[in-house]
Amino acid sequence: MGKQSGKNKKSHGEKSGESNFRQAKANENSARTYDKDTAVFILMSQELKDEGNRLFQKRDYEGAMLKYEKAIKLLPRNHIDVSYLRSNMAACHMQLGITEYPRAIHECNLALEVTPKYSKALLKRARCYEALNRLDLALRDVGTVLKIEPNNLMAIEIAERVKKTIERQGPRENEIPMDLVPLPEYLEPPPLPQPKVLKEKARKKKSNNVEEKRVDGKAEESKDEKGRDEKESEDEKGRDEKESKDEKKRDEKERKDEKKRDEKERKDEKGRHEKESKDEKKR
Repeated sequence: MGKQSGKNKKSHGEKSGESNFRQAKANENSARTYDKDTAVFILMSQELKDEGNRLFQKRDYEGAMLKYEKAIKLLPRNHIDVSYLRSNMAACHMQLGITEYPRAIHECNLALEVTPKYSKALLKRARCYEALNRLDLALRDVGTVLKIEPNNLMAIEIAERVKKTIERQGPRENEIPMDLVPLPEYLEPPPLPQPKVLKEKARKKKSNNVEEKRVDGKAEESKDEKGRDEKESEDEKGRDEKESKDEKKRDEKERKDEKKRDEKERKDEKGRHEKESKDEKKR
């Protein structure tokens, strides 16, 4: 009787250990599926961002904003590209005229929520504040940039210009109100779409089939599982290498696009201030 009881306990312990192993494996597969889904959405977002950049270069600012907005909705809430896309949307609003500057400021605020010391967003917001005669706020933003990047040429130019304007205008200058236009409401990125649920069901069905196979022969199931793990490992390694190469290419392209955009913005800014200076001399 005693020996039989010991065998039952041992058998129960083996079943419990096997159950825990299956649960751990299921959790691991679930996390891996989530990561794969996220990677797909990030890749789709990158493609939309590139399309938006091409439209921006063609001066189709509204079309570019639509692409950027769609790209944002595909990204995790605090993904680094969210700040880049929000900053690009701010640039689009700025190109549409001064009445769009409050919207541009709103986009910069959203970019800075994700990356608080993002100099591109700080400088765009500073330029908007300067145009709206909120010189104290403009000076604050360029001051923040100069603490991070003391040699930033655009920040130095804006700071010098704003200081001269403050000296010329004096402290009692009427300021343009910030509520020129109502700000749009932005939706938070949606939860992962339906394909994940379908994959979840497919994986459960597959897991049930594996359970049936285990009844027929554990050795065969173990061999199949080992083969699957090896294949998944090889596939994942290949994907990681490809993603790394793609990421490197995208970063290089983004730097070039950003440089072109900055040069264009500086040129437009310089032209605007030269025109203002001529108009002021005529007056």
